[in-house]
Amino acid sequence: MQSISQIFLLIDVGASFIKVASVDARTWQTVKIKQVPFPDFISSNKKFREVSPQEVLNIFTNLLDEFISNEFQYLGILLSTQMQGFILCDLEGQALSNYISWQDTRSNSAIAYLSKNEIQRTGNELRPGMALSNLFWLKENNLLPETSYPVTIADFLIVNLAATEPRIHATNAAAFGGFNLETMSWDEEIITKLGLQKINWPKLSDIDQAYTKLNWKGQEIPCYVSVGDQQAALLGIGLKDKQLSINIGTGSQVSMLSTDLEYGDYQLRPFFKGQFLKTITHIPAGRALNVLFKLVTEMNDSKSPEEAWDYIQDSVADT
Repeated sequence: MQSISQIFLLIDVGASFIKVASVDARTWQTVKIKQVPFPDFISSNKKFREVSPQEVLNIFTNLLDEFISNEFQYLGILLSTQMQGFILCDLEGQALSNYISWQDTRSNSAIAYLSKNEIQRTGNELRPGMALSNLFWLKENNLLPETSYPVTIADFLIVNLAATEPRIHATNAAAFGGFNLETMSWDEEIITKLGLQKINWPKLSDIDQAYTKLNWKGQEIPCYVSVGDQQAALLGIGLKDKQLSINIGTGSQVSMLSTDLEYGDYQLRPFFKGQFLKTITHIPAGRALNVLFKLVTEMNDSKSPEEAWDYIQDSVADT
């Protein structure tokens, strides 16, 4: 009798698409893959970037219905997510706000209350769009329910459907802006200084153990806390200590792993297994490509762009 295949469901809740892949746990081959556009922003005001949580939930549940069947046994749902944005929910995952995206730039007033040392120990990247900035704005405008939990959009989907207490991974907690990298815990001093101590900051959870189960189509599927999409991508390409990752895309990034907590003129983020990620993000992609193109041109003494691209193409073909 043939045994039933065991499947992991991998889900990335991105800013452009929600992507799902079912993977065979024995062969690590993809069984099925699909992407669906992430919902549009509600407001036409470019500073306010909010998304309806119900729209995201509808897409997510439709994808679960499509991907989960009695044909397979599901060993777990593993998630990565767009970072820095958040949604407020209650103890059982019911939405108390819209999803406020990392693209939301309504305020950066929180930074004026924090010292250079406080900003440094939380990763050296507090700016508009990060959860801490927008939570402070909500508090200042009497729009912050004191019993609420700020969670990532991916974790919201699971805690809502499983009706369980919200959790968060260090990669996403740090992206919120109120996470102390020295203690690897919520920074109570900063949270209190900004008057945000009355809300419920989610408990930290790691990815080595499922924290809840989702009942779907008669199966109890273990669910793991979501991780930051940047860290997930770099883990996926096998980035090793002291290696340099250069990503040229819509928003370019330069990143390097380190086993030590070393501050500098870069952003510092938690990675996995006690490592940290030194990174510079939001580099204009076209400008970054021009710099690299100029470097290759000078290295090869190319006299024209056509010659430089020929050199690049021949070099890639030889690797």
